[in-house]
Amino acid sequence: KINSLELKVPDGTISLQPNGTGSIGLGFNYKWLGFGFSVGLPASKESIEQKGETGRFDMQLSYFGKRLAADGFIQQYKGYYMAYPSDFIPWDNPNYPLARDLWVFSYGGSVHYIFNSDKLSMKAAYLRNQIQKRDAGSFALGLFMYKDRVGSEQGFIPPELPSLLRQSADL
Repeated sequence: KINSLELKVPDGTISLQPNGTGSIGLGFNYKWLGFGFSVGLPASKESIEQKGETGRFDMQLSYFGKRLAADGFIQQYKGYYMAYPSDFIPWDNPNYPLARDLWVFSYGGSVHYIFNSDKLSMKAAYLRNQIQKRDAGSFALGLFMYKDRVGSEQGFIPPELPSLLRQSADL
């Protein structure tokens, strides 16, 4: 579960990252249905001082039938830091520029139809509650959809960057 933002500006790319990479969660699979969710582990006090605080939530739901497989997810993150400020301005400060009110909400899903479902088991590959006795493959036909929403009351570019850069960014 990874989430980040990259903003293309005339002088390069601004990389905005959430603080902390660890998450804790629960997952559950029963027969053909799977459910999982996770929340971000608290970052250390030193990391929060340097990179700010990020709140996050991830949830996933899966279905694996004989011929049909479906998967959906929701991600919500709030609080980012700018990963490489020295690419744009001289930066000696150990603390990174922050975009505290920047939030990202993502959701999406996919559906696949398996043509050779008599010999290929999607449950064996993903849920591990069946055994694939022989090597087999299959053509699959699928659709997917993803949507991301991003917002910030104070703008996407941290205020520590020059105002000229904030004005030249086409957002």
